[in-house]
Amino acid sequence: MTAVRALAEPAPRVQRRRRPTSSTRPLSQESAGSRHRRARKPADAHQSSWRNLMVGCVVGLFVALGLTVFVQGERIQAQRQADDLAASIERAQIQQRELRVDLAHAASPERVMSAARAAGMVDPGPVAAVASAPVVAPAPLPSEPSPSVPPTPAGSGIG
Repeated sequence: MTAVRALAEPAPRVQRRRRPTSSTRPLSQESAGSRHRRARKPADAHQSSWRNLMVGCVVGLFVALGLTVFVQGERIQAQRQADDLAASIERAQIQQRELRVDLAHAASPERVMSAARAAGMVDPGPVAAVASAPVVAPAPLPSEPSPSVPPTPAGSGIG
């Protein structure tokens, strides 16, 4: 039934809006196309931008290579200094070992005894403990009379 109805009803008309036209005609120098045209770059400008981009890339590449060479040189120099330091540490350790051997040889009892004999010293005898006599207090000076001892007369004959 819809097919029948579609045939029976006429299609609605679409009304188009018309643009108002001006009554004056534009002058030839004021054509609408010339005012709305975009300024085009010359063909060389496009090539120039690519050329500038390529030059920038090449310069950047050379700068990067220069920095790489510089950093590698610094790294090599630092490695050389580290190697020199390691070699000097190794030499110092060898010298320390030699000095310890010399010290042990010089401090040995045989070496000490031979150096003492060469200096005119004699071998020590056996070591024995010696008992000492009891220590007596010194007698007081005659100018001071002792309070516990009564003074003796000068001619008493004691002594």
